Amino acid sequence: MDLAGWLQPRMDGAVRLRSILVLLCVAGMPVAGCSRKRPGPPPVVLQVMRDVEGIDPHLSGQLWQTQSLLSNVYEGLAGFDHHMAIYPALAQSWTNRDDFTWDFQIRQGVRFHCGGLLTPADVVYSFERARTHPDSVLKSSLSMIEKVEEIPGGQIRVRTRQPDGSLISRLASVFVMPRPRQGSDGADEGTAACGTGPYQLERWERGRYLRLKAFEPYWRGRGRISEGWVVSVPVRTPGMRELLPKDHLLVFWARPGSAAHESAARQMKPMTGPSLSVTYLGFDLRNAVSPGVKAAGRPAPNPFLEKRVREAIARAIDYADLDHRLGGAGGGIVSQLVPALVFGFDPSINPLHRDLARARALMAETRFKDGFEVEFDVRSVMSDYAGPLVTALESIGIRAKLNVLEEDAFFGKLEAGKSSLYLLRFSCRSGDAQEFYDRWVHSKVPEKGLGAANFSYDVCPLAGLDRQIEASRGDLNMPSRKRQLQAIMRQVVEERLAVPVFNEQEFAFLPPGLEWPPRADTFKLFYEADYEVPGQE
Repeated sequence: MDLAGWLQPRMDGAVRLRSILVLLCVAGMPVAGCSRKRPGPPPVVLQVMRDVEGIDPHLSGQLWQTQSLLSNVYEGLAGFDHHMAIYPALAQSWTNRDDFTWDFQIRQGVRFHCGGLLTPADVVYSFERARTHPDSVLKSSLSMIEKVEEIPGGQIRVRTRQPDGSLISRLASVFVMPRPRQGSDGADEGTAACGTGPYQLERWERGRYLRLKAFEPYWRGRGRISEGWVVSVPVRTPGMRELLPKDHLLVFWARPGSAAHESAARQMKPMTGPSLSVTYLGFDLRNAVSPGVKAAGRPAPNPFLEKRVREAIARAIDYADLDHRLGGAGGGIVSQLVPALVFGFDPSINPLHRDLARARALMAETRFKDGFEVEFDVRSVMSDYAGPLVTALESIGIRAKLNVLEEDAFFGKLEAGKSSLYLLRFSCRSGDAQEFYDRWVHSKVPEKGLGAANFSYDVCPLAGLDRQIEASRGDLNMPSRKRQLQAIMRQVVEERLAVPVFNEQEFAFLPPGLEWPPRADTFKLFYEADYEVPGQE
């Protein structure tokens, strides 16, 4: 086509040239100064099962949903990539002066969402607040730190009470917030989210949704997804559909085998990958008489205090059948309470397989040979997995009354110490088994946050294990520390302090055009998502 001849002859030269360039651009021809702008993606709506605990980075974060959300808004000195490799974040580098001293060079030019540049003083303030605030959930992560101070050259120095080989991996979850500026009373702490992350919190309506917006001056560059929503009620809830952006992209999870899963599988793109979570059976190992246990209709001594009962339960479960029922959402039969991705995993521990004869023989050796009744507490989101476990319990004379509870009721019962038998999962977010031992296996030490994620006991039943956990934390020789972590896991598994059931895989359905690579920690970071209009190049 003779585009120039097609133009009206009476156009002046400048208008004629601009018109030719516009037509060439529309035609897709290569012309200097002509770019085909990539269309911006629609807002992304992430459907989750539970609202976040809060938006304060030091007082919240025990739940997956909360930590995932906070990781969009805040950053620590280090971060993790998809495969749990550590990379420098707000600290651009770090060195060890000696076994007790870590110096961190703080990155320059990083901006907070609420204004101002990141300084070493902000990092020191954040560490001190996370260490000393009475409601901090990070005390176990920072329990070995003796002192944090600013030093010349834009650095901070962290001094530990003993050598701490897992320090860097745990600092990834210690998020930095701005210190109260001069003249401020800090009244907005805990009520307003102000981080350095790629997304800033625009609105949080408790119990319903959070809305995030890409932070334009983010130090690694603006995120491709401009707007992200985290919705904790079904998107079809009356009022919610009208609230959400009209042309949003929905990302959600559906239970394998459910009608929603089958329907989505025909229309959506599944995203799968390994995760750091292991689902386990937990026992009441605290009470002499457990609140949910009866024998012959009357309260009975706690059967779970007897190792042979726990061993019988472990051997009665049909792990292969359960893995099959997960319909691809499982990660195979597990052997221990952390998956193979985690530092400290012991490949010498063999997965359990069902041995019903041995399980029944073990029960026959106990005072509970005639069985007992127990209340079995399960979150509603995991209720589909409970059936095979109830069957396994019944096969050795344990009559389980299944209690399917919503999130708040479930965790409230566990926190009150009123659950005799429960199904839960632990996600080793640091990628280091030390986290599991500090938060779950170790005896409870509230002022240090140790044992904070353990709903089974206050004092570790295995004498000397606390000392081994503390010794492994203090070993800076990685091969040696790995051997110590593996030795601890062998004892935990042999004692059946809990019974690992399966490693649930990361799984979600994505709409066409959305790319969101799975992460081992299963966090959904909007910064890592990308979008191409389907059918366009």
